[in-house]
Amino acid sequence: MRRILLVDAAPAALAQLQQALQVLRPQWQTASANSARAAMVALSQRRFDAVISDIGGAALDGSELLALVRDGYPNVVRLCLSDHSDDDAFLRAVPVTHQFFGKPCNVENLCEVLERICSLRDILRSGAIQQLIGNLKALPATPADLSGAVGGDRPP
Repeated sequence: MRRILLVDAAPAALAQLQQALQVLRPQWQTASANSARAAMVALSQRRFDAVISDIGGAALDGSELLALVRDGYPNVVRLCLSDHSDDDAFLRAVPVTHQFFGKPCNVENLCEVLERICSLRDILRSGAIQQLIGNLKALPATPADLSGAVGGDRPP
């Protein structure tokens, strides 16, 4: 079961996205926040797998929120919704988000991407993978490293 925190200053947008997610993924739990402060309170009270935040608008600086989430909750997946009307907000969000979606977004696509990202995160957090990586004595060579070491010149 996934726990998703939706953040948007517009109540109608929050309700619409929350309803669409409940229809497509009824097993997921969703919560909503209409400000960065409310989102950070929610994150401090419950474990979430992902935060989906709007980045635009005067009432919510989504890029600032996602930076706080990145720093305080690094295992939480960060997705960004944008209507692309504010290029500055979009550029500030680039380093702090895992994936961008335009508004309005295709919620089915959003669900698929979110599931893939969360699944990959879960694999990388598994104890067996961490133990395997921790026991490596040296990093394996990449194919490019091997082709240069074995045959000299690389093909054009």
